Amino acid sequence: MQDEINIPSEGTDAVAGDEAAQMWAFSLEWWRSGRVEEICLGWQNRFACDVSFLLWTAWASGIRQCSLGSNDIKDALEYIAEWRGTIIDPARAARKGLRTTDPDLVGMHAREIYSGFRAVELKGEMREQSMLLDWLDGRGAADNMESSIHSNMRHYIELLSDDLSAKDYENLEHIAETASAILRRIQA
Repeated sequence: MQDEINIPSEGTDAVAGDEAAQMWAFSLEWWRSGRVEEICLGWQNRFACDVSFLLWTAWASGIRQCSLGSNDIKDALEYIAEWRGTIIDPARAARKGLRTTDPDLVGMHAREIYSGFRAVELKGEMREQSMLLDWLDGRGAADNMESSIHSNMRHYIELLSDDLSAKDYENLEHIAETASAILRRIQA
């Protein structure tokens, strides 16, 4: 049971054309691009980066043309805090806890239990993305998609840590450029 991020290989239960389903498809593609997984897992482990939220900041700019300031990021995080704290975080903790649990306690159903917690975590993150899309309704437009994607992501990452390295900013540039390229193709 390796420590993997919460992105399944299949799509959502939403109908095709639904924005939440499109955002999840974007999430899958972005996650599998280059060094994105490695960078995001590092941030998740170092300063509890919510990768689904980070993806949403790119979507907010690239598809909804919404530039988010630090206060917007804080408000959006507050909007989903109860959901994350009640559903996603406990499912993730339980899934990760299986790695340190005595195998005799878990027994032969370890993979099945792990998969169950992972499924709850993933469905929870899909719902989180839908909630965040609802939160975006009526928000202001961005002037420039590429700079706004970078800015939205940077605002979020800087809220998580005041000790970012030059490498972190380089990695941020890489994942923002990756997101921009995918979103430009989606819009074409």
